Amino acid sequence: MTNISKSDAATKGVIVLGDSPFVSITEVNELAAHLGWPVLPEPTAAPWFLPNYLAHAPLVAEKVSASLANEIETIFAIGRVGLSRPINALLAKVGTSKYWACAPALISQPGDYRLLPHIPRLADLASEPQPTWLKRWREASDAIEAAIAPVVESQHLSGVGVIRAVVQALRSGDVLHLGSSYSARDVEMYAAQNETSAFTAGEVSVYMNRGVNGIDGVISTAIGEALATSRPTYLICGDLTLLHDLNGLVLGADEPCPDITLVVIDNDGGGIFSTLENAEAEGFERVIATPLGKDISAILRAIGVTTEVVTTSGELATHLRERPNGLKAIVARVGSREQEARLRAKLRQVSLS
Repeated sequence: MTNISKSDAATKGVIVLGDSPFVSITEVNELAAHLGWPVLPEPTAAPWFLPNYLAHAPLVAEKVSASLANEIETIFAIGRVGLSRPINALLAKVGTSKYWACAPALISQPGDYRLLPHIPRLADLASEPQPTWLKRWREASDAIEAAIAPVVESQHLSGVGVIRAVVQALRSGDVLHLGSSYSARDVEMYAAQNETSAFTAGEVSVYMNRGVNGIDGVISTAIGEALATSRPTYLICGDLTLLHDLNGLVLGADEPCPDITLVVIDNDGGGIFSTLENAEAEGFERVIATPLGKDISAILRAIGVTTEVVTTSGELATHLRERPNGLKAIVARVGSREQEARLRAKLRQVSLS
């Protein structure tokens, strides 16, 4: 452990906020405001989108890497970070000599960075915020939203479009559980800030499973969250994640029924793998993408889950207006995995241009 000094709170820094169940978000917000630094949040860094928080954090990190990375004097990584490649790349580019791992019990990456067992205390930090510093980061985030919104809206129903629609439909007090693959990363990259959104206001509890086997038990976890909180709950996941824990939906006759709506993004297989380096490998479809060719809605109905199928943004919006009441599912039939990969490539291109 190393003690922090006033010189470590230089005028130009960044806060990266990850999973932080033992961290006071109020303290994080006070720290960000005191320093005038941007906050790059990971999906489960709740509440999201408060004054210094930036939407599209991974894309922002990649967009500013060339222009702002060399100006960063200090990074405070709070909680368990490491979900996003672009943010990890930005941290690596800045270098460990400028990197503080705060609440290190939750830090997952190895490294020789300095450790701090708590959030930096304001009394330990000098502060001479530069208004233009945060402004430059916010402008990058705003430019990305302006670039991606028309692209998503011009497409047929897509996984990204589903994510944005669900996030916008959430109400104060709702619970959102994210599947551990595309769903979590799409929220981090593509969820929009909106002043009327409960999600933006930090009034939604966001959860996800982490780890090598993050796909295990996703449905059961989400149902447990719905029952434990007695709050309307949404689960966003892909078809593979659904099928991986399908028996979690088979509730005993005497078991309590949660108020949960499953939003299943059905692209017949592991869509995220089509965006990775091994997408062209021999045997990719059978071994990695693992398409099953199954009627997801028929499977859900067969085990007693009330299920609606949507193929357009309008149909999705209609069903999202219905609040979770019992066990329900919305199966969103989106484009092929290849089409989804091309859309994400285009969104990245317009974001960084």
